[in-house]
Amino acid sequence: MRTFFGEIAIGPSGPALEIVGWNDSHNTLIVGLVLFRLYLNIPQWVIQDYDMERGYGFSFTRDSLHWQWGEKTRVFWYPWTWDHYRTTILRPDGTAWQSGPGLYDDAIPPVLKEQHPYNYLMRDGTVQSCTATVYGEEMEWRIRCAKWLPWPHKVRRSICVSYSEELGPGRGSWKGGVIGTGYEWKEGETMQQALRRMERAVEFSR
Repeated sequence: MRTFFGEIAIGPSGPALEIVGWNDSHNTLIVGLVLFRLYLNIPQWVIQDYDMERGYGFSFTRDSLHWQWGEKTRVFWYPWTWDHYRTTILRPDGTAWQSGPGLYDDAIPPVLKEQHPYNYLMRDGTVQSCTATVYGEEMEWRIRCAKWLPWPHKVRRSICVSYSEELGPGRGSWKGGVIGTGYEWKEGETMQQALRRMERAVEFSR
């Protein structure tokens, strides 16, 4: 909701008190409370030598505290939050191939990938067709302060999909369409079966 003094955003908000650069005429004071957040216009002179990367204050998010003073920024992660532990590339039969960083797309052998025709149905009934290249991965998260413990943890298995052509409403426009995405890969499914579920369920916004 816009007002003469700024804007009010209604909805759950973590505590925050920040001054940030906005444009050449004013800065913004951000005040975050439990159920709403205020964005109040304040004079430009409050921050000298205007710079979009410069701010002052703090804000709480669901997993960290952000603190900024001028161009200095610090992020303090809560020790009880989830932190990424591993990424494992899977074979088409669902068994593990290799774990580690940098195992994405070009680093994955073609033998681990499958290609299938893919048809995306637009709202107006138009069908966009392409070839989908698919491989599987499994990601694990553990508690940040105790990553050496195998439990509690969260594990997500999914297919990673790239398209031979753009898909969605933005196809061929300056916005661009979707060229890749991911989707849940359930136990007992083949990658192709997961892809077909995705083909029926997923709608692209651009």
